[in-house]
Amino acid sequence: MAPRYPTYQRSAQLSASIVTPPNIDQAALREQAKGYASMAEGADRVMNFAFKEGEKRAKSRGTASGAADPTGTLEQFGGQRPVSNFEQQAAFDAAVGLASVEIETEARVAMQQTMLRYQKDKGNPQDLQQELDDIREGYASAVDDLDPLSAAKLNAKLSAAGQSLFLNYSADDLRVQEKERQAQGVTLYADAKRMADTLGRQTGSDDDLATMLAYYTDSAEQLGQTGTPAFARGIETIKNDFHIARVRGAFEKSNDKETFIEEFRDDLDKGTGLARGLFEGDKKTLGNEQLTWMRRDAAAIKAAIAAKNASIRAQSTAVSKDANAIAAAVTGGLPVSKQRGEELLVAAGQTGDDETMRIAEEAVAKIKFFDDHKRLPPAQLLQLKRLLTAKAVEDGNTAPFEKDMIDLVSGMATRAEKMRDKPVEFYRETNPETPLTPVNLADPTSLRARNDEMNNFSTIMFGTPPSSYLSADEVTDLSLRVASANVSQRMLILGNIAESFDDKGQAVFSQLKNLSPIAAHAGQLLVTNGDQELVAQALIGSDALKPENGEAVKIESAESDLINVAVRTQASSLDANSKAMLVTFVKNVVAGRRSLNAAYQLDNLPEIINRSEGAIYSPDGNHIGGGFVEYNGQTVLVPPNVDVEPDSLTSLETLIKGTKTKSLKQVSYVGGFGTGGAGYETITSYEIDAADLDSLDALPYLKGKPLEIDDNFRDNITLHTRDGVDVTLFYGSSPLLRKDGSIATMNLNDLIDLQRTKRDGLDLF
Repeated sequence: MAPRYPTYQRSAQLSASIVTPPNIDQAALREQAKGYASMAEGADRVMNFAFKEGEKRAKSRGTASGAADPTGTLEQFGGQRPVSNFEQQAAFDAAVGLASVEIETEARVAMQQTMLRYQKDKGNPQDLQQELDDIREGYASAVDDLDPLSAAKLNAKLSAAGQSLFLNYSADDLRVQEKERQAQGVTLYADAKRMADTLGRQTGSDDDLATMLAYYTDSAEQLGQTGTPAFARGIETIKNDFHIARVRGAFEKSNDKETFIEEFRDDLDKGTGLARGLFEGDKKTLGNEQLTWMRRDAAAIKAAIAAKNASIRAQSTAVSKDANAIAAAVTGGLPVSKQRGEELLVAAGQTGDDETMRIAEEAVAKIKFFDDHKRLPPAQLLQLKRLLTAKAVEDGNTAPFEKDMIDLVSGMATRAEKMRDKPVEFYRETNPETPLTPVNLADPTSLRARNDEMNNFSTIMFGTPPSSYLSADEVTDLSLRVASANVSQRMLILGNIAESFDDKGQAVFSQLKNLSPIAAHAGQLLVTNGDQELVAQALIGSDALKPENGEAVKIESAESDLINVAVRTQASSLDANSKAMLVTFVKNVVAGRRSLNAAYQLDNLPEIINRSEGAIYSPDGNHIGGGFVEYNGQTVLVPPNVDVEPDSLTSLETLIKGTKTKSLKQVSYVGGFGTGGAGYETITSYEIDAADLDSLDALPYLKGKPLEIDDNFRDNITLHTRDGVDVTLFYGSSPLLRKDGSIATMNLNDLIDLQRTKRDGLDLF
């Protein structure tokens, strides 16, 4: 078995065997030397003095040499003490002495470390003794072969050091053991008191108490803690605790507290019944204490019962209040989490009240109903309402819960209709488990996904395309990104939106009008006619007009006045806000052109105004379609697919008034509608009529009757634009109204599609 502690080792072989000189018999020589003794006596005295002086100096040199390099010295002599050279012997002895001190130091360190480990781990003292002995023997053996005397001294020193450490640890261990025994005694006593209290409250017998005390005494005896006055007092205290607990236990189990108190008072007087076992000398005091406690406890019980009842009433009220809030939320078309319903059921169950539980269960039923039907379109919800109503009145008596469910369905339908203009937010409410594709302005794929998602949702839910494609928070984010981007980045963002949403891009950009009006208008132009040149000029001008961007481009006051007058004249049918927006956009275009060309002077203003509203121009500068055109002496904003030429098949004049005959000709320009017309020389006029307006949901009424749509009507109505696509019908200065009283509006794109259908068989569009 390997030693627990290895013996001390140095690089030199300290334990090498010491060479001992052989024994030589000197008897013969002694006889021979007697003759020379007298002769040599004088010479010996002289030589002895010189020899001793030389020996002293040699030993001094050897001691200094050995002390200076003990390791080298021991290596020099191979671990063996020289036998004849005083200097070498002194060097060897000095080296051995220093090695012995070094070994002693390291041995003491090892002993101290072992002691600390045992103190930390609370090890057995006998095991510590053995390890200290192993350390002593291991380190002392390293010197044994070099110098037995030094080894013996080292062994004695280490033995004393080890013994001192062992005694200190043993004393500490005894103190710890004593503290542990005391702690065990305290624990046993405390446990006995708890057991006495438990036995008493369970109305245990005196025999039960005696058995428990016998067990306790036996354990205490094992610890050597019996036979003292303190132990005896402790036994009596335990007994008294038992009897007091017995009184309290009986009191707590009694149904009539007042009667129990009276009976206990009699027991105290007689020393019987529940009063038995109480300290005789303290019986009255203890009895009074118990009476006081019982009276106080009886009052506390009454108060607790009252408080509990009040708490139940308060909790029932809270449950009812929360149930009403849940009902109001779902009836208003707002989702409520299932977790909230579960928490309501738990709270209701804690009351123990059947009515409160019923209220909670009905609230949870409403949550489930809402969750199961939240994706129904408003029309289907209204149909469901009619079915529930019919079922509820079958017996001629509508129950309150049935009425609540009818109101819930009605509220859900109303909420859905209100959210028609906020389809993204409504989708998130009704489809929390299926999030929409996040909008990434740099990724057209994500934009197209959003387009498809919202189109599908709105079509299913409302039967129409969505009015918007972004939530309020997404609009804010888009506006911030546009504001912080440079012109190239803004062009990319606007282009991605225009491309990804196709003709629905107008709806996206309309959401930006309040936060980023110039960018919104620029984006709408990209959707309308793709005029990237004008859009870029406007975006450049928007930056150039800002003083913080260096030396701002200036638009003179006279130029500003000129732009204002031109817009009021050319865009007379626009409302005030639209005119103001157009003025701002035109100024941005002018500033952009001036930023690109410092010598730019304001010219061709009508073209700029027209192009700013989506007009299309031919390469040679002719106005082809879209922008502002005239109808009945009033300028009207029209989409690019409406031609400027009055005689064109798709002019506003032709679309509304029609033409009696028209010669077909080849038309070839951007935005126009060419016809080959092989075999056709004339076409028949198809003017707008009552059926057309009715199909476009624009048929006006007067006093409950539809107006007659004749040539007089067509020649006298004026059109006021809303957004270049939808126009309002005016007769004189008053807008015409539908049958329901709303203003009659007509979508020009729908009108073009209608006329295309009416000219069935003619490939004119």
